[in-house]
Amino acid sequence: QTGYSSPLYPKSIETDEARQYNTEWSAAYLVEQGVPRNKILIGLEGLGHTFQLNDSNIHDFAAPVVGTGYGGGWMTFIEYCLLVKTAGSNWDDEAKVNYTYYNDQWTNVGDVRAAAEKALFVKANSYGGAFTF
Repeated sequence: QTGYSSPLYPKSIETDEARQYNTEWSAAYLVEQGVPRNKILIGLEGLGHTFQLNDSNIHDFAAPVVGTGYGGGWMTFIEYCLLVKTAGSNWDDEAKVNYTYYNDQWTNVGDVRAAAEKALFVKANSYGGAFTF
């Protein structure tokens, strides 16, 4: 199924351990373990997973997939920018992350809006800063 590579928040449909695969949970866990907030850096991803959709008409989060998509399952930010010119971008306001799809291909690579949301998160939580990966 489709999934985000670095969401800020969990999706309400996620359960159990899957609710831990997001930036908010990871940063809170580090604080809980005693890491000083000013030593925590939040990642801004410059690449993302790609998937081949099972049905190109079903393209939301957790949509069924056939397997990995374009590029052997990975897409760089530059490739994403080229794709968005054709396909456009979609925003998931719950997870605070973008995704795009074109025909049977689906990907999630952090964009400027997702980076801005994470920057606000860093400031609101007094974390040390952000970095790209």
